[in-house]
Amino acid sequence: MGIPSLLGDNIWTQVFTICSLSTLIFLLYIVYSTISNLYLHPLSPIPDPFLWRASRLPYILSLIQGNLVIDIRKLHSHYGDIVRTASDEVSFAHEDVWHDVFTSVGGHKPFPRDPVFFKSPPGQAENLITTVDADTSMCMRQVIGPAFTDRAVAKQEPVLQTYVSLMMDKMREEIQKPENAHVGARMNVVDWMNWWTFDVIGMLALGESFDCLKETANHPWAVLIFNAIKVMALAAATQYFPGLDSLILKLFPASTRKIGSETTGTTICGILNCLVQNPHELAKLETEVRTIFEKEEDITLSALQQLPFLNAVVNEGLRICNPVSGGLLRIVPRGGATVCGHFLPEGTHIACNTIAMALSEHNFHHCLQFLPDRYLPSHLRPSEYTNDNRNILKPWGLGSRVCLGRSFGQAELRLVLARLVWNFDLQGAGGKGVNWFELKNYIVVQKEPIWVAIRERGKM
Repeated sequence: MGIPSLLGDNIWTQVFTICSLSTLIFLLYIVYSTISNLYLHPLSPIPDPFLWRASRLPYILSLIQGNLVIDIRKLHSHYGDIVRTASDEVSFAHEDVWHDVFTSVGGHKPFPRDPVFFKSPPGQAENLITTVDADTSMCMRQVIGPAFTDRAVAKQEPVLQTYVSLMMDKMREEIQKPENAHVGARMNVVDWMNWWTFDVIGMLALGESFDCLKETANHPWAVLIFNAIKVMALAAATQYFPGLDSLILKLFPASTRKIGSETTGTTICGILNCLVQNPHELAKLETEVRTIFEKEEDITLSALQQLPFLNAVVNEGLRICNPVSGGLLRIVPRGGATVCGHFLPEGTHIACNTIAMALSEHNFHHCLQFLPDRYLPSHLRPSEYTNDNRNILKPWGLGSRVCLGRSFGQAELRLVLARLVWNFDLQGAGGKGVNWFELKNYIVVQKEPIWVAIRERGKM
């Protein structure tokens, strides 16, 4: 046997030995990490499902399938208000999380946004949505904040009214088509709310409409922008295991390529879905709006603030159909912090799970039902809702990161709903409708078509 042959055999032996040792070390690391996560981790005392605390993998699989919100809500139903949802993550559906995480108290370090989800693409500047640093966010908010005050919203009312009027006109064109003369028009309100939202965004942000309503079609930019938030969620899945990003990307279902979502339009769609599934509540809203406003031009932003049932519908819609039902995602600051009585080490990922709060019988009577009466003023509210914990929900957030667009969003919700029910009679069209609680979620709810039969008022 020659020297080259011996050298070749030695090389392959060494390669085999190295590969075997590497595999053994990797397996030992997996075993050690699993045992540590299960029994030795500082978060071990927190209730959790066995597989979810052992590894981040169940969380990632649920995230990329769009089921994370549903799955974690089920975990809260089983384990309680505080649940460990990964080896280094805890989900809170406890009221005290608002104080412990989102308010400024003495000696309380701010909890930054979770950089796994909020991160600008490489080479792109930070913006108000993606910025993690609290000081940077504050500077940005000081610059653009004046555009979202109540006074600023009032100045933009003509723009909102113009595009609501255009939407009413285009809907009426559909209703008046010969084939719809007797039965009304069957419309997917998801499309209409996307078109309206994007036209308003274009006019207010760029000074020019994208003409989605005019063309009754999505502008190419609408698809891009509506998908941006979904991409943030999918990109987050790759951040947990950077070396396996290409493999994780292959696990994304084809359905994730559909057009995504935004917040105000999503909430309106959710409320309309609830209203047509609850005709009694829809009738009460119609009665209030049509009784108070004799003429459509009387429907103004300031006047709508005084309608108790309309505002109750909006608040109940935000409870059940909160578009950002994935919750508010933060990370524990340096030195660790105590949240809801549990000390969490620095770097722990935490979620304020608003949908689990909203859909808990401990907080709301008949929590899965759409019952706007629970949000009526105290002198009008039925006694069965006396014990509802309405303060636990803060759909616009709390603290330094509270949503700047709160006043604007509420104005949009009131205006669109009021003018829709003033002009038209609405009725569900398409079986049982959408089960909102089972929709996919990628930070923002991914809407399915919501079909509504729309007729001229009084012609049902």
